[in-house]
Amino acid sequence: LMDQFREQYLDVEGRRTRILRGGRSGALTTVFVHGGTPGVTPFCSGSFIWGAAPARFAESRDVVVIDLPGAAGTDFGSEALTMTVLSR
Repeated sequence: LMDQFREQYLDVEGRRTRILRGGRSGALTTVFVHGGTPGVTPFCSGSFIWGAAPARFAESRDVVVIDLPGAAGTDFGSEALTMTVLSR
Protein backbone atom coordinates (compact mmCIF):
# COMPACT_ATOMS: atom_id res chain seq x y z
CA LEU A 1 0.00 0.00 0.00
CA MET A 2 2.89 2.38 0.69
CA ASP A 3 4.28 1.76 -2.81
CA GLN A 4 2.40 4.84 -4.02
CA PHE A 5 4.58 7.02 -1.77
CA ARG A 6 7.82 8.69 -2.86
CA GLU A 7 10.83 8.36 -0.60
CA GLN A 8 12.63 11.67 -0.06
CA TYR A 9 15.51 12.78 2.11
CA LEU A 10 15.66 16.24 3.67
CA ASP A 11 18.44 17.97 5.57
CA VAL A 12 17.03 18.94 8.97
CA GLU A 13 19.66 20.84 10.92
CA GLY A 14 22.41 18.72 9.39
CA ARG A 15 20.61 15.41 9.91
CA ARG A 16 19.61 13.33 6.88
CA THR A 17 15.88 12.83 7.45
CA ARG A 18 13.71 10.35 5.54
CA ILE A 19 10.12 11.13 4.65
CA LEU A 20 7.55 9.37 2.52
CA ARG A 21 5.22 11.57 0.50
CA GLY A 22 2.06 10.65 -1.36
CA GLY A 23 -1.52 11.52 -2.04
CA ARG A 24 -3.14 14.51 -3.65
CA SER A 25 -0.90 17.51 -4.17
CA GLY A 26 -2.59 20.73 -3.05
CA ALA A 27 -5.05 18.95 -0.76
CA LEU A 28 -5.13 19.28 3.02
CA THR A 29 -1.89 17.80 4.40
CA THR A 30 -1.83 15.05 7.02
CA VAL A 31 1.47 14.30 8.79
CA PHE A 32 2.20 10.94 10.42
CA VAL A 33 4.90 10.92 13.14
CA HIS A 34 5.69 7.66 14.94
CA GLY A 35 6.78 7.25 18.55
CA GLY A 36 9.70 5.60 20.26
CA THR A 37 13.31 6.64 20.75
CA PRO A 38 16.24 4.33 19.86
CA GLY A 39 18.04 3.21 23.01
CA VAL A 40 15.50 4.88 25.30
CA THR A 41 12.08 3.31 24.82
CA PRO A 42 11.56 -0.46 24.65
CA PHE A 43 9.86 -0.14 21.26
CA CYS A 44 11.16 2.11 18.52
CA SER A 45 9.19 2.29 15.33
CA GLY A 46 9.37 3.99 11.98
CA SER A 47 7.03 4.92 9.15
CA PHE A 48 6.08 1.24 8.71
CA ILE A 49 4.17 1.33 12.03
CA TRP A 50 1.23 3.08 10.35
CA GLY A 51 0.38 0.13 8.10
CA ALA A 52 -2.34 1.01 5.57
CA ALA A 53 -3.42 4.27 7.27
CA PRO A 54 -1.27 6.66 5.17
CA ALA A 55 -2.52 5.08 1.94
CA ARG A 56 -6.13 5.51 3.08
CA PHE A 57 -5.57 9.18 3.88
CA ALA A 58 -3.74 9.62 0.56
CA GLU A 59 -6.97 8.91 -1.30
CA SER A 60 -8.13 12.45 -0.49
CA ARG A 61 -5.17 14.25 1.15
CA ASP A 62 -1.53 15.14 0.73
CA VAL A 63 0.33 12.82 3.14
CA VAL A 64 3.77 13.14 4.73
CA VAL A 65 5.17 10.27 6.82
CA ILE A 66 8.29 11.16 8.85
CA ASP A 67 10.97 8.85 10.20
CA LEU A 68 12.36 10.36 13.42
CA PRO A 69 16.11 10.31 14.22
CA GLY A 70 17.53 6.81 14.45
CA ALA A 71 14.50 5.17 12.83
CA ALA A 72 14.34 3.65 9.34
CA GLY A 73 16.28 5.90 6.95
CA THR A 74 16.86 8.88 9.25
CA ASP A 75 20.32 9.39 10.74
CA PHE A 76 20.62 9.07 14.50
CA GLY A 77 23.00 12.01 14.82
CA SER A 78 25.21 12.89 17.77
CA GLU A 79 22.74 14.81 19.97
CA ALA A 80 20.73 13.22 22.77
CA LEU A 81 17.19 12.64 21.49
CA THR A 82 15.29 14.99 23.75
CA MET A 83 11.79 16.27 23.00
CA THR A 84 13.36 19.55 21.85
CA VAL A 85 15.59 17.74 19.34
CA LEU A 86 12.75 15.51 18.11
CA SER A 87 10.43 18.47 17.56
CA ARG A 88 12.78 20.31 15.18
